[in-house]
Amino acid sequence: MQQAGGVRTGGDGTFKLDSLKSLSFLRSANWHAVTVSFQHQDYLLLKTNYTVADATNTTTSEPLVVAGDILLRHR
Repeated sequence: MQQAGGVRTGGDGTFKLDSLKSLSFLRSANWHAVTVSFQHQDYLLLKTNYTVADATNTTTSEPLVVAGDILLRHR
């Protein structure tokens, strides 16, 4: 599933992607992986994947990934 429009970082550089649930008849309904793209006109595009192994769950069972600092390469 792809989130339309993307998100922007806050003034402190943090961002939040809302999770999306899907209904699955043949497989268990779990969050497995997400591909995230980071882009800025002065930096090279960075795409990376986060899997369930990178996540923990919040008290409301939403997946949470604390990615730390994400460094982009200057053009």
